[in-house]
Amino acid sequence: MAHKKGRLHVNTTQRKYKDRVYETHLLRRSYRENGKVKKETKANLSHLPRHIIEIIRRSLNGEKFVTVDEAFEKVDSWHHGHVDAVLRTMRILGFEQLIASRGSRERDLVVAMIVGRIIEPDKNKNSKLANTRWWKITTLDQELNVEGADEDELYATMDWLLERQDRIEKKLAARHLEEGGMVLYDLTSSYFEGVTCPLAALGHPHDGRKGMLQVNYGLLTDYRGCPVAMSVFEGNTDDTKTLMPQVIKMKDLFGIQSMVLVGDRGMITQKLIDEHLKELEGVEWITALRSGMIRKLVNDTAIQLGLFDERNLFEIRHPDFPDERLVACRNPALVKRRGKKRRALLDATVRLLQQEQSVVERGKLRGRKKILSRADKIVKERNVAAHFVFDIRDDAFAFHLNDKQAAAQAALDGACRKLDRIRSMVKRGKLTDKDNILIRAEGVIKKYNIGKHVTLEDMREGCFGFRIDNTKATGEAALDGVYQQLEKLRLLVQRGRFGGKDKIGVRVGKVVNKYKVAKHLVVDIREEGFDFHIEEDKVAAEAALDGVYVVRTSVTTERLSAEDTIRSYKSLSQVERAFLSMKTMDLKARPIRHHLEQRVRAHLFLCMLAYYVEWHMREAWRPLIFADEDQEAKKSRDPVAQAVRSKAASRKARSKVLDDGTQVHSFQTLLKSLSQIVRNRCRLKKTGPDGPTVDIVTTPSPEQKRVFDLLDSITV
Repeated sequence: MAHKKGRLHVNTTQRKYKDRVYETHLLRRSYRENGKVKKETKANLSHLPRHIIEIIRRSLNGEKFVTVDEAFEKVDSWHHGHVDAVLRTMRILGFEQLIASRGSRERDLVVAMIVGRIIEPDKNKNSKLANTRWWKITTLDQELNVEGADEDELYATMDWLLERQDRIEKKLAARHLEEGGMVLYDLTSSYFEGVTCPLAALGHPHDGRKGMLQVNYGLLTDYRGCPVAMSVFEGNTDDTKTLMPQVIKMKDLFGIQSMVLVGDRGMITQKLIDEHLKELEGVEWITALRSGMIRKLVNDTAIQLGLFDERNLFEIRHPDFPDERLVACRNPALVKRRGKKRRALLDATVRLLQQEQSVVERGKLRGRKKILSRADKIVKERNVAAHFVFDIRDDAFAFHLNDKQAAAQAALDGACRKLDRIRSMVKRGKLTDKDNILIRAEGVIKKYNIGKHVTLEDMREGCFGFRIDNTKATGEAALDGVYQQLEKLRLLVQRGRFGGKDKIGVRVGKVVNKYKVAKHLVVDIREEGFDFHIEEDKVAAEAALDGVYVVRTSVTTERLSAEDTIRSYKSLSQVERAFLSMKTMDLKARPIRHHLEQRVRAHLFLCMLAYYVEWHMREAWRPLIFADEDQEAKKSRDPVAQAVRSKAASRKARSKVLDDGTQVHSFQTLLKSLSQIVRNRCRLKKTGPDGPTVDIVTTPSPEQKRVFDLLDSITV
């Protein structure tokens, strides 16, 4: 059969059958035979994927194909996905306009520092110097055009940001606070590295770092916990002194004339209410009573504990709190938890006190032979054994002197013999070093307690002498030294090394204060030991109030029910969660390493702005992270009972996977997963360093695409 010449091509035909279109792809060759064009089918390609068929078609048309690696080279690569996520959130929030209406390099640098604080909060990578370096491995400096920024420029930008704080907070207040609405406020502290900052002071540590300089700062949020304003105070500022500046700020700067302040019982105190809040028009409050006030109400039968057997919440009025409502609650779960904890602390303290009793007892000298051996050593070394009479038992020791004058003379003779022995050794050349001679002589004088009566003289090389001015007084001093040593021995037998009220009191005080249960213990401290017992009546009286708390408010029942009053007070946990995120989990604002006051203020304000962005991201990502999505259920749950997760949230926490089988993340791990999206810069090979380049971004996976889609759902 003759070989047929002709060009191969892909021929595609379509046919329609019963409303369906069928395509056929054939590999054919066209050729001429006897002056006519004919076609020969070489293969049926219809079973191949469409893109493979297209490659065959284009190849037969003369196009040349090479692999990507053969044609391109990657010249650079940057992490991009996490940067894109934060910047996308900022664009939705109009964040740049919050910082400044007009674009500027300072504004771009502020945004860059906030993005950096969110995606890389590690303290070793988030110093201003480290920022300027690790930005370069992400697309952050490209996206914001902040290439070339150095440490000094970032510090100057912080100063610029601080000058704009009032304007930024005013914009946030206009966006999130409303007239007559609820405002949450709380205070915390963070410790310093260094001692030179004017704000640094010793105060009550809110983060448990005792003995370290700290700075206090308060956070103002809306009812959801979304941050609005930050105020910074010296580390020793009392909590109550920080609230009124916030009220003044809201009235004068934010223009909000009526509000409901929500603060804890250490913040909104009776004194603050009487002296300030009652005088301010349009300002109402929700706070709680201290334990002393609750006990007074119980003792006055204003709160009848028996009512808690029927319900866990009831409202009362009391003349001590005019124009206020008191909502009394008892949480049964808290009753059990506190009772168990109190008993555990008491038991632990009892064990430690029993150990201290053993230590005090073991420190005593016991046994007749041991006591006699110690006593004999004292009197024989001082040449007065013949003049003392001992009364020794296994647990007691006493002594008396037969002839005081003879004993004093004997003690003096003993001291003189020791000093004469040193003089003899010097004279015979056995003791020549002047320093050694002095050490030996002073040892004898100290041992015999005669330092005030003996003068060393003639301390030349090879010479030694001493002079006693008053032999009677010297003998009495030597005898008094014997008395002192025997009295120490007597006390060692009686009360031991750790005996004495002062020593025992110090040791016992450390124990009872360790677990803060001193109020429940009665301790009887003696010279030779101590006893203790638990005052069970006091324990029972305190236990009766376990789980009981009283929320006070000036808001009327028409505006806020008793149940919603409790929910409003418990919403302070949103501020505590903000502090936890800012200080430790996500943004790591502490420790503070700035030394200038304005830099400390700017640093904390920058962290607040970072949390503002993070707060919105967290809310959007609730379906993907370890968070409860059913926020509406909180409005109808029992406000007193212990909070419980929804079934969906419990399932996420237990299984660590979502309903679609994908992994549940924390906020930080979700950001890290987005960093796998990178931007690669590619260049045609053999074009040289000046050749054209193209940027290619990793295509997001379905899971990553869902992350971005959730961010797009954020509303302001």
